[in-house]
Amino acid sequence: MTDQAAGTEASLYLHIPFCSSRCGYCAFFSADDAADALDSYLNRMTAELHSLEFFPETIYIGGGDPGMLSPKQLNRLMEALSPLAGRCRELTMESNPEGVSREQLDVFASHGGSRISIGIQSFSPEARRVLGRRGSIEAAESALRLLDSYPGLRISADLITAVPGTHPGDTCRDIDRLLDLSGCGHISLYELDIEEQTALARSFTVPDEQDHLTPAWKHLDAKGFRQYELSNFCREGKQGLHNSRYWELKDCIGLGCSAVSSVMQADQLFRRTGPLNIALYCREGTEAGAYETVSLQEVLKELIMVSLRTETGIPVDRISRGWGGETAGIIEQGIRRWSDRGYMESGRMKRPGLLIMNTIILDFFDLVDSLGDLRIFQPLDTVF
Repeated sequence: MTDQAAGTEASLYLHIPFCSSRCGYCAFFSADDAADALDSYLNRMTAELHSLEFFPETIYIGGGDPGMLSPKQLNRLMEALSPLAGRCRELTMESNPEGVSREQLDVFASHGGSRISIGIQSFSPEARRVLGRRGSIEAAESALRLLDSYPGLRISADLITAVPGTHPGDTCRDIDRLLDLSGCGHISLYELDIEEQTALARSFTVPDEQDHLTPAWKHLDAKGFRQYELSNFCREGKQGLHNSRYWELKDCIGLGCSAVSSVMQADQLFRRTGPLNIALYCREGTEAGAYETVSLQEVLKELIMVSLRTETGIPVDRISRGWGGETAGIIEQGIRRWSDRGYMESGRMKRPGLLIMNTIILDFFDLVDSLGDLRIFQPLDTVF
């Protein structure tokens, strides 16, 4: 797989793995002791950008913490992106509150940046202590006020619920505080997922997520936010375009450490994961990563899994076109079974279903496995 193999409507993801410290819940690839390699890392990334020959539909700069880029470093990166961004519908950059500055935002906005995703997580002192969040509540509040002074930038904020030691009402108060401080039109609300390799796994167990999620979802409803994906809520016209393309299994090229590329070609899905070593990336680039070809069964499982998370639900028509009517019929049996139990409707998850998402996904995976070897009836790159 080469980066030029992506379709004309591919997206682009850039991973900036540097972070000043690792939060207790974080399982993403990042480095908090290699900031001196940032310039070398950008040298490699800008060279890779100059070699690209497609024009991304969306661009996302994630991390780590891209907010660690100085205005000069960010300007280098944005200048390298500029020739590719002519038809870009959304250009997002992540940042922790401590990395938000007027100088940085001026650079980002002047090069066509349209959206900032800011990691607030919580305004609760207790929650922030448990999560290991650096920086102060005051810094988070100041960053939101500053972002709100840029009318051309859309604001998306991350919040975390079900943190040990907190109460269900704490998340509702976080939402209120966030909206008091800014015109934030998009909120990603995640229940705390303590993964085995994280610091939190050695210290805490997570409270019942239903007790925290249900009141938070209702509170967002009351504030005019639409739940268009399991963890994502938006006001009218503020839906995140880049991640929406992930959930549709659209082509995406990823550059940088751990960045994932997915490209659909005819009857196969090709995937690459960037190297998990900063020095290796600086020497050899993203192509030094790991490669795999995803089977037809796994592609169908991925489509079902991501579709169940979204408001559109399982696309039976696309499954029928790609894998045939018999396969689509088996999937419809699963839809009917979970609909009869009150968890789905018209192929979409109802809120009770979202709360037992993993159980339902595994049931559909069993249905796919029962089909045995699959074949395609229409090239997958025309189905997606």
